[in-house]
Amino acid sequence: MKIIENLIAPDTKERLILDIDSGTIQNLNTDLFYGKIVDGIPIILPKTTKKSTDLHKQSNSEFDYVDHYTKDAEIFDYFQINDEISENERRRLNQIIINKITDDATMILDVGCGNGWLSKMIQNDKNNVVSLDISHRNVSRVLKEQPHPNHTGIVADVFNLPFPPESFDIIVASEIIEHVYDPKMFIDCLLDILKPSGKIIITTPYNEKIPLSLCVHCNQLTPGNAHLHSFNEKNIVQMISESVGKIKVFKSVNKHFLIFKVHWIMRCLPFSIWHTIDKIAVKLLGKPTRLIVEITK
Repeated sequence: MKIIENLIAPDTKERLILDIDSGTIQNLNTDLFYGKIVDGIPIILPKTTKKSTDLHKQSNSEFDYVDHYTKDAEIFDYFQINDEISENERRRLNQIIINKITDDATMILDVGCGNGWLSKMIQNDKNNVVSLDISHRNVSRVLKEQPHPNHTGIVADVFNLPFPPESFDIIVASEIIEHVYDPKMFIDCLLDILKPSGKIIITTPYNEKIPLSLCVHCNQLTPGNAHLHSFNEKNIVQMISESVGKIKVFKSVNKHFLIFKVHWIMRCLPFSIWHTIDKIAVKLLGKPTRLIVEITK
């Protein structure tokens, strides 16, 4: 895929050369080493990824997010879902995202691809899908399970992206922003590689009350599910640059459907009918579980 052939150095923005034979990635002009190629997948990660969030400042510690989520992918199987309620909620959320991807989008980036549900649902001969994740394990498995000439993968960090500016028509970041150390910078980095009139689709838990527990290993406060931030329709808009063309924010996936076992009935409805009922329920009853943000450049 052409986008992989035209990767750039995250710091200098110079062209990178992928040497398949040696398995190395180097700067075209300086021959500096920028990464490696494992199983045909480029791995371009910064040397250090230790950051300090508000929570980590409280405990005088640092957060090495690449190390954390690499280990997380080894322990937690993103390809196996056993909770029926969570599965139905996730399926409906995925349908909302798919419904917002325009037919004319030819370059699509899946940030934090996890189990690769996006490539599975939208991959065809007309578009190009790039599955990006910090974990090589996730990317490798997604490519094996969803092989297609127009589907490629890369191991990279959103805060150090190796893509040229204005590379993608659609960028999907589903259930990712609550995990990152700097949400505003996260959005800015995605905007840099978005084409004019392109769209970023972000989903995250709505107004989440993040539980804290004491880690048995380090005796430091640890947030549930490694969620570092909670978002609502007001604070997330404040993180988006005023120069973008359009911002749409709405709430979805009514909590009552999950609590009172209504999901057994709702799960059988066509998406259009479910979506209409869900919007009415959120408006009248409140209790949304998800926040969906559309940013058009």
